[in-house]
Amino acid sequence: MRRSSFGVTRWAGLACGLVLAVGGAPAWAQSDDAQALEAEWRDCTQNAGPVDPGPRITACQKILDEGELDAESRALFQVNLAAAYGDAGLIDQGLLTYSAALASAVEDKDVPLQAKIVASRGALRADAQKDYDGALRDLNISVQMAPADGLYRELRGDILVKLKRYAEAVADYDLLRRLTPSDPKSHYRYGEANRLLGDNAKAIEGYSRAIQLKPDFYSAIEQRYLLQTTTRDFNGALADAQSMMRLRPAEPANLYYRGWAYSRLKDYPRALTDLNAYIKAETQVADGYLERGIVYAAQKNAPLAIADFSQAIRLSPTLTTAYIRRGLMKVELRDFPGAIADLDVAVQQAPALALNYNNRCWARALWGQGLDLALADCDAAIKMRDTSMARGNRAMVRLRLGQPQLAFDDYEASLKLSANPPASSLYGRGLAHMRLGRVAEGQADMAAALAKDPAAAEYFQRAGLAP
Repeated sequence: MRRSSFGVTRWAGLACGLVLAVGGAPAWAQSDDAQALEAEWRDCTQNAGPVDPGPRITACQKILDEGELDAESRALFQVNLAAAYGDAGLIDQGLLTYSAALASAVEDKDVPLQAKIVASRGALRADAQKDYDGALRDLNISVQMAPADGLYRELRGDILVKLKRYAEAVADYDLLRRLTPSDPKSHYRYGEANRLLGDNAKAIEGYSRAIQLKPDFYSAIEQRYLLQTTTRDFNGALADAQSMMRLRPAEPANLYYRGWAYSRLKDYPRALTDLNAYIKAETQVADGYLERGIVYAAQKNAPLAIADFSQAIRLSPTLTTAYIRRGLMKVELRDFPGAIADLDVAVQQAPALALNYNNRCWARALWGQGLDLALADCDAAIKMRDTSMARGNRAMVRLRLGQPQLAFDDYEASLKLSANPPASSLYGRGLAHMRLGRVAEGQADMAAALAKDPAAAEYFQRAGLAP
């Protein structure tokens, strides 16, 4: 799924807020110099942005060279010149000119102007040079000069995000949203920083407040949707997907988002409707086939599921999840060699994922071949992450290997590791009891397992493990 982000490229226009406007000019604007340099004044102050910066540079420099300027006016024209240098790609000259403007503002004792100039210099460092450490030094100065100015908190927060100093960014954005409580973007930025920090609850809080203030804030809705998919709030995810569909009905990704949510809520007909439409619009995107395959697998339609997983792999050969899913479906069809081949690829692509070793152990345990390899896989999975499932799979391998006591120990651990352990572990412990000569205990465990899940016996019978 996609993730949006925010950056600092918009900072290039920060200096435009300092441009000397005719209506609000200082005393110099009424002088004879100002009238004599009227054309240069116009070119220097009114042509910022996409206009060719060359004439602006010439005009600003002429005023600075020939005009009788007080400290405030000199600072402002220097800022305009620095911004023009930045637009022209003359970054070193721009930075030097901002520093000269700062000296003029210090001479004028204009602290708010000093803060803006330093922030503008930081903006140029960040936007043109990606010098985020230098930009942070400048923004720290601006915040110190004007601690209640939300703009500097926002810009420093952006820099801190670039530097992956997320906790500090959260602090700046938290103050920003308190300074500007009706601005949805400040709450959005607070949410983004918390997401990057890993605090999903506060991230959702920020996105939710942004959406309250601006119900059509698509990016905030999308980010909240994505977080809710990870926190397993599938009803909340579906509600956000519906909102995104209303806002952008022609966006194919929204069909995928809604189909995914329907799938997790087990509304498979609606999920298929959306995913079919998404695949029709995005025929060369693997995620649609992967998700539709998951729906088919849930519906026990193995051939269609395998076909979709295969198409996802064709489009994205490194999509590990598709190999895992296809391998597990092949186990269901008892195509164990094909399953092992897919699970081998999954292990190769994601060797740090315990689940991959666990799956391959389980496939070999059901197959009954390569049990030494199965045992090694389960050992690896348990070493990486000791789970009820991994213990249960290793116990089955040990039953097949004729090691009932070790199997019993693993089933015991499996039952203790989960608040709601699978019936298979209870039934398996019963089998281990029986093989150890504890018939009454074994029968009691198997009866309890069948009461919980009548299919528990069939699971072991298919593996050739009868009482």
